[in-house]
Amino acid sequence: MPNAHTEVWIVDIAQRADEGDRPPDELSWLMAGWLSASEWDGARGLRHPLIRRQHLMGRVLARTRLAHRLGVAPRRVSFASAPSGKPYALLDGAAISVHFNISHSGERVALALAECEVGIDIERRAPDIDAPALARRFFAPAEAQWIESGGPRISQRFGALWALKEACLKMQGAGLPGGLGGFTFQRTGFRHVRTVAVEAAEAPAAVPANWHCSLRALPDYWAAVCTLLPFAQSRWHQITAEALAVS
Repeated sequence: MPNAHTEVWIVDIAQRADEGDRPPDELSWLMAGWLSASEWDGARGLRHPLIRRQHLMGRVLARTRLAHRLGVAPRRVSFASAPSGKPYALLDGAAISVHFNISHSGERVALALAECEVGIDIERRAPDIDAPALARRFFAPAEAQWIESGGPRISQRFGALWALKEACLKMQGAGLPGGLGGFTFQRTGFRHVRTVAVEAAEAPAAVPANWHCSLRALPDYWAAVCTLLPFAQSRWHQITAEALAVS
């Protein structure tokens, strides 16, 4: 299988101090063919500058990276959505074999590409949240207990696990029985773990044994990817919005 690897891109969309609330890149993205006219028009209704920039960069990142992987001009790549709502890519109007998924949080936009189903989640670290209460509400009991036993690492454990679980749900597209608490990880010592096997807490058939989940600790963020390809076959890139134009 050509390009049999998962490719992950993390883009820093922070604006320079002299840009204020005006994102000067966005019109150039449209003119370069990185955005469609409908995507541009749709984003104009997003009043908050950061939300608009997140949305547009997600499309720019997906279109340019897919075009690069396929060896075509970005204008030939478009998007549609499955009945579940999960987006997929088209080349000249026909569906392609490369799958993608997008996530954004704060000033980061993340993209995962693979020759199979893939899900990605990026989460800005939030040390002040009530992690034990949220874990009891959303996670399996054993995971909630593990988070509560984390001492000073409680928020880190919660953020890492949340990102991993969200990546799994996003890969599935339609979700899993029981939501975030409907499946657990066989190992929860994330400090040195890169690939984590997944098992279902309630419906074993719902989670295939060949899922692979990769976790990265970034400055101020957690990023997680779930796919059918082992971690050794993933490539991670971190760039700025400005660098994307020449990558």
